[in-house]
Amino acid sequence: MMATTVLRTTKPPMTPADDPVKRYHALLGHSTIAADSWGVLSEELKKHGLYFGTRPLCNVLRPRFLTAEQRRLIDSRSNILATALRRMQEIAIAEPAIRSRFRLLDWEEELLDIQTRFSHPCPITRFDGFIADDGRLRFTEINAQSPAGAGFTDAMTNAFRKMPVMDIFSKTYPMVSLPTRSGVLASLLSSYRDWAGNSHEPPRLAIVDWEEVPTRSDFVLLQEHFREEGHPTRILSPHDLEFDGRQLTAHGEPITLVYRRVLMVELISQCGMNHPLIQASRAGAVCVVNPISCRLPGKKASFAFLSDEENGDWFTPVQRSAIRDNIPWTRFVEERKTQYGGQVVDLIPFIIKNKDRLVLKPNDSYGGRAVVLGWMVDPAAWDAAVTAALAEPYIVQERIQLPTEIFPSWENDMLLFAPRWLDTCPFMGADDNAFGCLTRLSTLPLVNVTAGGGAMVPTMIFPPASTP
Repeated sequence: MMATTVLRTTKPPMTPADDPVKRYHALLGHSTIAADSWGVLSEELKKHGLYFGTRPLCNVLRPRFLTAEQRRLIDSRSNILATALRRMQEIAIAEPAIRSRFRLLDWEEELLDIQTRFSHPCPITRFDGFIADDGRLRFTEINAQSPAGAGFTDAMTNAFRKMPVMDIFSKTYPMVSLPTRSGVLASLLSSYRDWAGNSHEPPRLAIVDWEEVPTRSDFVLLQEHFREEGHPTRILSPHDLEFDGRQLTAHGEPITLVYRRVLMVELISQCGMNHPLIQASRAGAVCVVNPISCRLPGKKASFAFLSDEENGDWFTPVQRSAIRDNIPWTRFVEERKTQYGGQVVDLIPFIIKNKDRLVLKPNDSYGGRAVVLGWMVDPAAWDAAVTAALAEPYIVQERIQLPTEIFPSWENDMLLFAPRWLDTCPFMGADDNAFGCLTRLSTLPLVNVTAGGGAMVPTMIFPPASTP
């Protein structure tokens, strides 16, 4: 647990105006600005359902600030890596021997044969990464199944902009927001146009996931935006769907475009391979984004494939450079020899010996489930985790230095400042370009809202301070 620095509002710090973060923190120390800002933010969180289940998504008073240079770095690197992942998918589809490295389950292999009629195998994804204190950007995984948070990020931005402290701060630092919902909609419509071909029928759009998921308010926020842009949208459960061999419907109304938020592993386990969504996809009767055949990039093994020196010849020099610079050393856990730091190592003994620099992750997981941080466990627990990883599909990844920043909060009528770990998670669209950016904070070294101990804040770009 990181130490907490406490600052009472009666003693605001004196800080230089040319440091945006310190300037922002200093403003909170004046008069009742911190208390008033927290009051406004709390009401906005309730009003717009910015909760993960029953837990508020935010408990701090400052956005995450990026410089324009950092944003350019995120965009350029993630755009290149997105093309590398698309290349990886093409290779794996064409080469069964290579595809076997991803340890697909039988039902996943079966779904790969379903044609989508649009060009991108996974039109909406999200990289999860970190910008270290030295400025280096590292992505540790990609969420290609059902990336959450697009609705939350825009609503959180709007909520923060209503706080008194933001109103004052923005007069000196006119911050730029990073819209996310518009990028999701653009990728949905682009995929639909490819799927529909010469048809000019507007999409009949549905967001599909279980009714009880803790991210349901994220769907509501997306639905509001889609409707505002002229696209009527329903939020449906998989149990609502029916397929008559020709048309996918829910409650008698047709559906031609599905924004799939339900995880396929859950859909298969609860409803089987003959669910109407799968049947309609097979028949080409509905456009599903991300498609149910989008399995390979979402495997943790995808980063093991990218970073393994044996696969370098599949990629361009530009892609290899981005992989080397922006993806940590990652390998599938198995008995083999490989390279680490330019030296040949026997992988399993190397993993056992170097627990303090390594992380174990299941090939199929989300929300930080079953992740083992080597430096957080004793040698016996690590040895047991490695043994388990040999029996089940796991990857091992080199530990990266997690960045921290000081964030303010209002607790018990007191202004507090505490360090928090934070990540950097750009969304990727059907054109392989980044849009928006999710930032999560945590007091735990596993930065994930689902895993607990986490929060979300809006991500904003600030230009140089304006002249008073």
